[in-house]
Amino acid sequence: AERLLAEENWREVLGERVPAAWVSFTRRYMAVAKSPKVEAAAELIRRRAELTDAAAREVSPYNQGQPRTRSDVDRGSESVPDLGLRLLACALLEAPDYAAAPTFANTFIRTLLQELSVDELKEISDIAQFMRMTITAPKDLGRLPARVLRAHATWVGREALRAAKENERR
Repeated sequence: AERLLAEENWREVLGERVPAAWVSFTRRYMAVAKSPKVEAAAELIRRRAELTDAAAREVSPYNQGQPRTRSDVDRGSESVPDLGLRLLACALLEAPDYAAAPTFANTFIRTLLQELSVDELKEISDIAQFMRMTITAPKDLGRLPARVLRAHATWVGREALRAAKENERR
């Protein structure tokens, strides 16, 4: 089941509406967010320090396009792993509806990425893919929030790579 979640089409997941089963579930359990997107973002925020440290350990930063080892300076709340996590949470909470306006939604993500260097964009892409594979259902999240998080991580990662390629051409 987890393999199927990892391979599903991210555009389809971004376009799905909140299922009636989720609405019914949230009425019964008031501590659960009203949408899978908000629930996934809440999990990222709740586990921010843990996930940032894991990404800092597992994802190599780049220097002039080449992976390098991470120093202690590259860790903490000002690090690229932390920024990647915040970008992913922002995409979950603030990005326009991809199904309704994919061009506008992609522009929103690109605007968030525009001030970053090519090396930071490549690292953000790697961090998004790391988060996609790290957050699992049902261990970390329910099936629906995990699907939404993986779809958003794929989307942010692809947009970061696209922005890096555009910046390299300049």
